[in-house]
Amino acid sequence: MIQLKNENDIAGLRASCRLLADLHKHLESEVKPGMSTGEIDQYIHEFITFGGGTPAFLGYMGFPASACISVNEQIIHGIPGSYVIQPADIVSIDIGIELDGYYSDAAQTICMEKVDPEVKKMVDVTRESLYLGIQQVIPGNRVSHIGKAVSEHVQQYKY
Repeated sequence: MIQLKNENDIAGLRASCRLLADLHKHLESEVKPGMSTGEIDQYIHEFITFGGGTPAFLGYMGFPASACISVNEQIIHGIPGSYVIQPADIVSIDIGIELDGYYSDAAQTICMEKVDPEVKKMVDVTRESLYLGIQQVIPGNRVSHIGKAVSEHVQQYKY
């Protein structure tokens, strides 16, 4: 059953999401070749705790880090460690934050400066498809409207 949120709940969710959005924005300029995924995770941990939150993934079902960091073809939920980011890597970072009892969770993919142009194009097209799908989240639409918007966009590029 869906539980409706009251004004306080909505404010709490917004605060958690705002902290997460700020963190993702900072990561766009902070993540660089030469950093290890463990160093990125440490940055994320410090940012969250400085902002008054708690890393939601840390300790969840034994997960040992504050974020899931996957590089290149690595499947989601990568565990940060000693891998050093290379100039041609793509880095996907999934983060969850608990702030005053409210949770936010979002992922992003960051392309390093020498990523293959075809890979960069794929990342850009999939990001565009996300926003096209979000535009379909309006009263009266169904989940199928979201899927159709995403599908039609990526199929133009043979994805």
